[in-house]
Amino acid sequence: MKKLLSIAFAAALTVGVASAQETKPAEGDYFIAKNVTESIVKSLTEKLALTKPQQDSIAKHVLISAKQETDILEAQGVAIKTKREQQQANLSARTAKIKTFLTKEQLELWAKKSKEEEEEN
Repeated sequence: MKKLLSIAFAAALTVGVASAQETKPAEGDYFIAKNVTESIVKSLTEKLALTKPQQDSIAKHVLISAKQETDILEAQGVAIKTKREQQQANLSARTAKIKTFLTKEQLELWAKKSKEEEEEN
């Protein structure tokens, strides 16, 4: 599931960056974070059958995390290795927070799908 979140984030970030080039930097950051959030919530909803309250709660926290991710990527004078470590920490924190909103059955399904994805790769 981490790979799923990473892939969804990367795809949304790529689309968002291309679209955000026409906006002011602050607007672009929000636009990218919002696209990432929508992509992740949509993917999780399809895979785990999230309820509307779960979607709203997860979206709130993913939006914050996605904005932090954008800040990490845009940081000047920071070594690539440091950025990667910060990105991984951000992803781990986001994943842990998302899991707090899931039911036992959804967590089991998440674990099953994550295992299947690992085996495919």
